[in-house]
Amino acid sequence: MPTTPARASQLIKACLVALTIAMVMLVTQGFLGRQKPEVKGIELRLMHERVFMPGEVLKYRVHYGWITAGEATLQIANRLVDQNDHPCYKVDIIGRSVGAFNSIVHIRNVWSSYMDTASIKPIRAQRDISENRYRLQEDLNFDYTRRIVSVKRSEARDTSFRIPSTIFDVVSGYYFLRKIDFSVLEPGTVVALDAFFDNQQYKFKVRYVGKEIIKTNFGRVPCLLLCPIMPFNSLFEGENAVRLWMSADGNRVPVKCSAQLVVGSVDIDLTDYEGTRSSIATVGRK
Repeated sequence: MPTTPARASQLIKACLVALTIAMVMLVTQGFLGRQKPEVKGIELRLMHERVFMPGEVLKYRVHYGWITAGEATLQIANRLVDQNDHPCYKVDIIGRSVGAFNSIVHIRNVWSSYMDTASIKPIRAQRDISENRYRLQEDLNFDYTRRIVSVKRSEARDTSFRIPSTIFDVVSGYYFLRKIDFSVLEPGTVVALDAFFDNQQYKFKVRYVGKEIIKTNFGRVPCLLLCPIMPFNSLFEGENAVRLWMSADGNRVPVKCSAQLVVGSVDIDLTDYEGTRSSIATVGRK
């Protein structure tokens, strides 16, 4: 199928949004199959070791075949930040379109989250969105005592919403995934978390498929394969259209994401990293 400007516009948005919002896992309400058990966030067992730390930087290439469509960087500030009397990781996810796609859809997006170091729950979250002429600035403040999230947006009046005692924004949900101990879960198990995005509360669901070794720029990496459960829509091909490979070592670094779109396959590959607790574990030869 030829890629028209309209399809290319959809494609680049899908590419960058996919990475920026944790590989498309948190922006849509999942459709749950009944073949396997479901584990809620409060029932999950987490890794005892520290999986990520201040100073970690992950860089990705978003590409459609051999054509590079965008780049993204996930970075944790070098020092902890105090936010509402909570010691927090300050995380920024930066996505931008590049090359020929940049002439079709000019994207410069920054998603930020201040995550409590103990629970990884967000204390504050921000978005600075620039997509062609569209602009959005958003600031979320989470009050777990009153169970309210206060929302300030450049395009609307300030408002607030009731939330459960445990909820994740787009960025913190992605980092919480990395802390889950998948070794105790049966392949096929669905993990369900409460998430807040775009003034709505969603049920984020992702299926743990099992282990798989994949080829990367850094060698053959043993990975945990996760599939966000996608609802029916006109852009993605089926419920399991998005697949995420996360290193099975102590880093739990996402090394690859693949999205099956109606216009073809979009891949997001780790190109460089620094500040992880150790080098990404590989097996055999490249």
